[in-house]
Amino acid sequence: MIPFKLFRQLASHSHLIRELSYQGNIGIQELMSFYDRASDEQKDQLEQFLTDEDIQAALALLELVTGIRLKRD
Repeated sequence: MIPFKLFRQLASHSHLIRELSYQGNIGIQELMSFYDRASDEQKDQLEQFLTDEDIQAALALLELVTGIRLKRD
């Protein structure tokens, strides 16, 4: 399950984050997949990247853990 803390962080950084997308994506599925597969250390790392507003590092970690190449604008 995705922690509420992450949703708060995403909401507070919504001006920095565009939807994670690839052809045919369905939205938050990537975050759900990340939290299903990630180690506790990777989850902490993602939250720290978001706190630090290091969006590129957060996206790279999501891609690494999920195996999904995200489309960037």
